[in-house]
Amino acid sequence: MNLSGECIRQVMDYYKVDPSEFIVIYDDISLVPGGIRIRKKGSAGGHNGIKNIIAHLGTQEFPRIKIGTGAPAGGGAEMIDWVIGVP
Repeated sequence: MNLSGECIRQVMDYYKVDPSEFIVIYDDISLVPGGIRIRKKGSAGGHNGIKNIIAHLGTQEFPRIKIGTGAPAGGGAEMIDWVIGVP
């Protein structure tokens, strides 16, 4: 996920599409589990995968949907298991 921009850039180049023609869907720990936020454009907001996409596309102007995962009470090392672990 942190290197998503590499893949998206290749797909865009192959299909000759503009960043506005696809939607990025990603997790967001700042939203309650199951919460959804839709944006036409914006910054990475600290999300490493989105930072990488912005770096490879050279723009922040692409639609995105954030899906809330919430965050564990302890944070830190527990975060990886919280986001990608099995409930």
